[in-house]
Amino acid sequence: MAMRRVLKMQRLQWIVLVGCLLLTSRCKAEAICPWLNAATAAGMVNGPVTLEMNSTGDGGNICIFRSQRGSAVYSLEISVREMKDESKGIASYQSRCTSPATSLRAIGNEAVSCSVDAGSSHGERVIGRVRNSIFIVDIRDSVAKDPSMTRDLLQERASSTAEQVAGNLF
Repeated sequence: MAMRRVLKMQRLQWIVLVGCLLLTSRCKAEAICPWLNAATAAGMVNGPVTLEMNSTGDGGNICIFRSQRGSAVYSLEISVREMKDESKGIASYQSRCTSPATSLRAIGNEAVSCSVDAGSSHGERVIGRVRNSIFIVDIRDSVAKDPSMTRDLLQERASSTAEQVAGNLF
């Protein structure tokens, strides 16, 4: 009787172990952006998003949220990296701006906003600093003169996202 009970217990343990292995192989860890969640990003680009996480060569991290509706692609990119040379500040990160930078208040330190247009894509960028970290927020769409993403709306959403990123960096 005791031997039969031991065998049943071992069989049950094997079944549980195999079940756990099958379940873990089907479950995949979802990437998480440390500065903004997917639901908030979806609100910024007007639709469900996918998230891509990347590392920069200088030890920084980039979260790229994308949403696609038809042929239009909307993206929200957040880059945070350590500031290596404090004498340069954020000026070196403004090189891709296609409009003059406008100072922003109450978003980290030295924050500025500018346009980042390329071809038919248009977007807005906010660059700022919190302590020794530089953050860059880009929000873009791939459709010129998209009524659902006007220039003003892009600016507002880039600034709002930058406020959240700066708050998370404090």
